[in-house]
Amino acid sequence: MAPNLKFTQEQIVDVAFSIFREKGFSFVTARHISEKMDASTSPIYSYFKSMEALEKELEQRCLALFTQYQQTDRTGDIFLDLGLGVVLFAKNEPNLYKSLDSFYNSNQDQLESKMMNQIKEVHYFKGLGEATVRVILSKMKIFSLGLADLVLQNSPLVQTEEQIIKYLYEVGGAVILFEHVSDEEKLRILG
Repeated sequence: MAPNLKFTQEQIVDVAFSIFREKGFSFVTARHISEKMDASTSPIYSYFKSMEALEKELEQRCLALFTQYQQTDRTGDIFLDLGLGVVLFAKNEPNLYKSLDSFYNSNQDQLESKMMNQIKEVHYFKGLGEATVRVILSKMKIFSLGLADLVLQNSPLVQTEEQIIKYLYEVGGAVILFEHVSDEEKLRILG
């Protein structure tokens, strides 16, 4: 007869995720989870064959929350909201953000495909090929990650959401305009 488990798998994942958010990924151990649940480690290993299996659940939950931040309409501009979501995720979820890089890389194609689907109808991308839009996304990813790191460093340059939006809008606009200009015009402007 199977043991009568006091905790559900979802409760274990919830507790592990709360530890991840509060203290960071390195604190997500069977011991820390069981202490917070006031239980032994048995329920954890009853549901998960290994800590790696639980970590995979946490990775998916982290990516889902990250995607939610990016898809939240804050400005009325889908492209601007993608970048703003990155920066606000770092600001509001610093421990999750610090682990995002390793999670993102293993899911990069899926996440970037979602972003492409979101922005493909934005008016200022009309007339640009998919490869060009991907270049713009890459450039803005680099810039957004830089802003996110400044937020984590508590830089006075990015203390308010208004400042963050202003930087994303201005730099994003410049990147988009640059991609609409011919190579000859780029050479003329930049010398």
